[in-house]
Amino acid sequence: LVEALRAPGRQAAEAQEHPLRDLLLEAAEQWNGLLEVRLEVPDEVEELLVDAPAMAESAVEAARECLVNSVRHGRARNAQLRFSCEWIDGVRRLVLEVVDDGRVNPVAAALSGFGGTSLRTAGATREIIPLDGGTRVRIVWAAKAVSIPA
Repeated sequence: LVEALRAPGRQAAEAQEHPLRDLLLEAAEQWNGLLEVRLEVPDEVEELLVDAPAMAESAVEAARECLVNSVRHGRARNAQLRFSCEWIDGVRRLVLEVVDDGRVNPVAAALSGFGGTSLRTAGATREIIPLDGGTRVRIVWAAKAVSIPA
């Protein structure tokens, strides 16, 4: 079961206007029956990525990789993918946080692997954090180097 968390009052027909959400829903549906996925993609993330197709592609690939790792390595049954835009050190950044109920292998987490290499190439950083009863992955991309609004 995939649940898209959309803004209150959003009509189903509007979902077609959100290609990032649609791609992520397709990726999550591939794991239907193995992994229950909750997805949160605020409109501001979609708006940010309209002019950043390479970042959007990297974000979708990172989300897919996280879902694969949640199932294959962590044996998770539930995962939440949450995208947001944050101001960090005066730069607007795209953030993906994935929290699952799987286990983390500290040795595997420390290895770069394909996912880590492709993220570095896209200018992103990745942090893998073991939780009590799960794992949290935080990926951050630099979006726009502009001043924080007053």
